[in-house]
Amino acid sequence: MPDEAARMRPRRGNGRISGRSQHGQGSTDETTALLRTEMRSSSATSQQILEVTVVLEGASKVAWEAFGRSVQAYADQLAHESGRQEITSRAVGATIPEITATSVIRASEVLEHPPPIEPRRLTTIDKIVLSAIPIFSGAAGIMGSFLHSVPQVLVFSGIASVAVVCIFFDVWRRLH
Repeated sequence: MPDEAARMRPRRGNGRISGRSQHGQGSTDETTALLRTEMRSSSATSQQILEVTVVLEGASKVAWEAFGRSVQAYADQLAHESGRQEITSRAVGATIPEITATSVIRASEVLEHPPPIEPRRLTTIDKIVLSAIPIFSGAAGIMGSFLHSVPQVLVFSGIASVAVVCIFFDVWRRLH
């Protein structure tokens, strides 16, 4: 038996948007786009038709096609997120999907204002490396003035190497 969450999840492109454009009565620059969206449930037993009227001033045929693709992409995202919202708010024993207005409103809010991504927490090694960068960089700068003997050059090279390794390690951790 297929997973209930997978069965409820709307599939991309399960709706179809078709449209026609007509010139507005008041102006030849104004184009009214009538969108007809066919929405099908996952069981394909019911079909809802949603008509939306949009005014696009000065829209060409290419602009209308790009607009239609954008509306379709947003409708697919909204359908997917609505299904996800319904699954998360469904009661434990409920097996029949029921996408409510609340699910759609929450989905719209999530798409308009996505939740912030929490920054990765610093581990102990990250804290040590972040503390070591200014310490070893400063020590290397100070040691650069005292390169009068071989041991001083070796200590300077070691301190500068540790500073460079710490910097590269920090950059690598932040990128991964």
